[in-house]
Amino acid sequence: EVERALTEEIERIIQEPPTERELLKVRNQTDAELIQALDSNPGIAEEVGDAHALTGDWRYLLESRRRLKTVTAADVRRVAREYLTASKRTVITLVPPAK
Repeated sequence: EVERALTEEIERIIQEPPTERELLKVRNQTDAELIQALDSNPGIAEEVGDAHALTGDWRYLLESRRRLKTVTAADVRRVAREYLTASKRTVITLVPPAK
């Protein structure tokens, strides 16, 4: 059921790219999450540390915000078409042990 729902959502994104309102919502949510994380010393350390570990430069934390603002609906659609295909998908099924 979950796999089918995810597949349907991926197909929807390919057929109907996100609206500007949806893109703005994602940008705003991401900004809000970063602001919340930067509200404490441990949060700052984690965000800066993650950026440095991933890219070798803590400034990527700020650069990633700038880059996110340039993503368009066409970009989302193009990436979904290229990478979110059935042939590139890995599906894991968890089967509970028999009792």
